[in-house]
Parts: sequence; C-alpha cells; structure tokens
Amino acid sequence: MAEARPLLDLPPSDLEWLGSEALDLHALARGGLPVVNALVLPLGGEAAISRLRSAIEQGFALGYPALRLRILTASSGAAERLRARLGVYPDLHPEGPWQAQVEELERSITDPDLQSVLGSFLRGLALRIAPCDRGQGGRAASTDPVQGHPEELRVWSYEGAGATWRVERRTLRALSFGGGGLDEAQVMQIADLADRAQLQLGRPVEIEWCYRRGAPAILAIQPLVLRPSFSTQAWRRVVLMDDDQGTIAPMSVEILDGALQAEIAYEGEHALVRRIYGRAYRRVEGVSSRVTAAARMATFLRAAARTARVARDLTAPLAAARDFRSHLETGLADLDLVCLDDAPNDRLIDVLRDSRSWAVEAGRLIERARRATGTLLASLENIVGRIHREELRVLAAPRAGRLRMRGQKALLALAQLIEEERGEIEGRAALSPELQARWDEVEQSLRSLPSLGIDIARAPWGEDHETLLRVLRSVHDNDPFVRERARRATARRLLGLARQRPLGRGRQATVAFVLLLLLRLAKTKGELAEGLAEALLRLRRSALECGRRLVDRGVLDAAEDALYLTTVELEDALSAQPGAYAARVRLRREDDARWANFYAPERILGRQGARAEARIS
Repeated sequence: MAEARPLLDLPPSDLEWLGSEALDLHALARGGLPVVNALVLPLGGEAAISRLRSAIEQGFALGYPALRLRILTASSGAAERLRARLGVYPDLHPEGPWQAQVEELERSITDPDLQSVLGSFLRGLALRIAPCDRGQGGRAASTDPVQGHPEELRVWSYEGAGATWRVERRTLRALSFGGGGLDEAQVMQIADLADRAQLQLGRPVEIEWCYRRGAPAILAIQPLVLRPSFSTQAWRRVVLMDDDQGTIAPMSVEILDGALQAEIAYEGEHALVRRIYGRAYRRVEGVSSRVTAAARMATFLRAAARTARVARDLTAPLAAARDFRSHLETGLADLDLVCLDDAPNDRLIDVLRDSRSWAVEAGRLIERARRATGTLLASLENIVGRIHREELRVLAAPRAGRLRMRGQKALLALAQLIEEERGEIEGRAALSPELQARWDEVEQSLRSLPSLGIDIARAPWGEDHETLLRVLRSVHDNDPFVRERARRATARRLLGLARQRPLGRGRQATVAFVLLLLLRLAKTKGELAEGLAEALLRLRRSALECGRRLVDRGVLDAAEDALYLTTVELEDALSAQPGAYAARVRLRREDDARWANFYAPERILGRQGARAEARIS
C-alpha cells in the first residue's frame, strides 16, 4: 500500500499490517457504528511527505472543512510513544497554514531522537487523514477509566481539559456535568457511541470522537485497562474450576452465592457473590491471599508439623465428598424419573429447587476442597520455597474422571481425522460421509456428558452439531492428558528440589506426602466437579422446560432466556407474578456481549484498598 486509500476499503492483509486498531474500526463499521473513513497513507519510504501533501490537497478538493491527522501503527507501544511525543496534532484547514504544519510533522517524525527510540517501527508507520467538521472533538471511555465502574461512562472534549462528564450507562443520565463546550444532548450521543463500541467488541474501550456532517463519529479507538476500585468492599473473582471461563449466566451466580454462603455461614444482609463484568465475584475481607514472606521463611520442622495438622483436617472434607457422591446418584436418578414435559408447574418447580440444592451442595464441597488445597500448597511452599504460579495451578487442578477422559480421547481422535481430511476443524456438513457417520457416533456418545465449569448456560458436549463443533475447536485448550503430564513433571521437579535442600531426605519425604494429599484432593475435586456438572445439567433441563412454558405464554422470547433469570424469578414467572422478565433477560444478555472478550481483573480492591495500595507504591 503505497498511496493513500480509505481505511474502510482496505483488504484484510493491509488491516493486519496496520494493527488491532484498524481491525477494531472495521469491526465497528460492520456493526453499523459511524466510523470516519479516513485516508490511510504509509509514511515509510521516499517521497512520503509529498504523497501526504497530495492526499491533503485531495481531501480539501472534496470540500471537507477540516482534516485531522492521526498515527496508525501495528505496535501499540510505538503508538503510545508517538502520541506522547507528538500529542494531539492540530486540525488542518484549507485556508490555514497547513503546509507549515505538515513540515513541522515531517521534522518531528524524522527527528533523530525519535528514530533511535522507535527504530524499525517507523517503517510500519501510517498516517490517517480524517475528514471532520470544524470544532469539537474529544474522547470517551465506555467504562469509568479511573475506578473501573462497569455502569459509568466518561466523556470529555479537548476544549475543556479536565471537564469530564460522568454518565450512567443504563439511563444515559448525566451523573456530573463537565462542561467543555458540550451540552447534555451531545454527551448522551457520544456516551451511547462509546457504549455501542464496547458492546460490539466485547471489551472496554476509549474512543476518540469528532463531528462529521453534524453528528458524532468514531475517529480512533484504544483498549481500556482497568484497575477497579469503585466499590466500598473488596471483591475477588470466584475461581472454583477455571481461572476465567468468561461471562456466566445469572443463575450460576445465584448457585455460587448459595454455595459460598453455606460454606462460611455468612449471615450478611446482601449477597456474598455478585455478577460484575459478567463474572461472579465474591466479597472478601482482605486484599491479598498470597502466602506472606514470613510464612515462607518458616522452618522445615514447623512446616512439617503444620502439614501433619492439615492432613488430619482433610479427613472431614474428603468424607463429606464421599457421602455426597454416594447420595447424588440416587438423588439425580429420582429427578430423571420425572417427565418434565407433562409435569404440572408445582412439580416442575420442585424439580428446579431440588436440582439447585444438589448444585449448591456440590459447589460448597468444591469450595471446601479448594481451600484445603490452598492450605496444602502454602505448606509446600514452606518446605521447598516459592513455587511458580503455573505449577501451583497444575497441582491444584481437578483430575478428570474416567468417563470424561474417554470422551476427551474420542474428541481428540475425531479432531485429528477432520484435520487430516480438511486441513482444519470444520462442521459436519463439510465432511465426507464416512466422517459424518463418525461425527454422529461421537455426538451420540457425548449427548449426556455435561461441560465442566460453573456456567449453567454451557450445553452438553454432544447436544447438537454447533456445540460439538465448538468443543472440537477448543479440544486442545484444556486437555486433561496434557494437564496430568504437567502434574507429574511438577511433582518430579519439586521432589528433586527438596532433596537438594538441607535435611534433604526428610524434606523429600514430606514433599512426597503433601503431593499425595494434593493428588487425593485433585481426584476428589474432579468427582465433585462431575457432580456439579450433572446437577447443573438437571437444573438446566428443568429451567429450559420452564422457559418453554413461558415462551408459550409470551413472557419470554426463547426457552434459553430462562437461564438468565434466577430460580426465584422463574418461580414468580410461572406463578404469573407480574415482572418485566423479557426486559431483564435482554439487559443481562447485553451485559454478556459487552464483557465477552474482556479478561476480568482478579480483584476489585475497593476504595479503601486502592488508597492503601497507592500509599504503599
């Protein structure tokens, strides 16, 4: 690409060369958002500035009242350094000294200091020449960039530096008036533009806006990094199964709240678990749960004594998990005897409650085992020293059961056959008749194998062609065979490390004992995870039957919408209690789309914790 071309007309190969911002702007335009179709001009090579002057003259010849120049490069770090060095470049006007401004830009870009800082990144530099109306411009954040509040937006203009408007997302009502040459109607339009950009991309963003033909439009976009401290409480993302498995349905949050409150006997007035950023966050008292340096420096004898006490304390949770598994099979068999299609509403609600009770109990026991695992891992660090975070995750991961291992093996074999035939994982319709028959066989065998995790919205692996295709495409991401090999490798490394320390034989024996206890807990957590998945599967089926009945009555739009209501809301809806149930579902589904591609922070510090951390740093 040697000449200036409109950004929205560029082919995919050029978009990848220009980086993520160009891809995001294209995605927003495809989603129907107003995006300035700026001319893109590479600045590498000879005669770049002369091409720039020609492009500017071309823009003025088309009658645009103002042109704005912005940097575009594939390196986000280089873009930040350029913005810091060049700042916001002034608008070019046909009657203004635009040629002198271009010469100043040329001197800035060819400055030897800048060349030494950016080096080869300058060869991938491009300039956007954006046609805009004269006057206002500024930026807007789709989420509060200061405290990370998920329900607040910020809008400000370049004319009023520091005059920031705070806007409530749900109502687009101004929470504080910032001025800056903007009125409330303009701020509502711009805030809505930022919110729609986040909804389209699935993560918080900061946009640069300008006016084009009298209406606000998106000129540039950047990802927004949050350090949330909007709450008066400290919160930590719930990690029962995975580190961050994405957005989860509100019914799952309700189950987690019941499970964690039952485990710690919480008697507060408000929920212990809240849905924030589309994830489940639990309230915590402290800010950090990492093992302190003093604890890691404990003597070996003291660590060994603590390990013996932990081993005794494991008897109760392991026995409780064993009893739960023995009763779960009978309880779920009783639920399966109920014909949901013909059951009256009262009986359907009973099945819904019973399924929820089994899921809550499974979650409570998983949390209990998770906390025991954390105590064992702390003891292990006392004995061998600091352990890498990834190794801690490997040792703490649940161990998959035999049925899931067989299912994973069948998926891996099918994925390999499809890749050999098609070169990549494709849907059933694109496969040969022989592979289609194999696909149907695997799908049938996995029809009742639920997905692990805490999200009730996840369908069983073999529910339909689309679900199986999604599972096949991610079959290598969480391979239990790979995890078990990593667990064994980590155990060997820690045993060898213990042998090299003072009192090596005794230390090695203690490490072996702790690793054995961790393996027992991993097996127990795997069994409990399977129990949770089976209980969620029954709860899902009963909730979908509730959803189908509510669809017939015109209360919901789709049966799957029932998963976005709590069990209490479902009971009220089936009992014909008034409520805007469809509207609630739409708002919650929109929240999922808004945060779908966002890796949620592990902790929300709260205002007091944020101030304390700022003082320490």
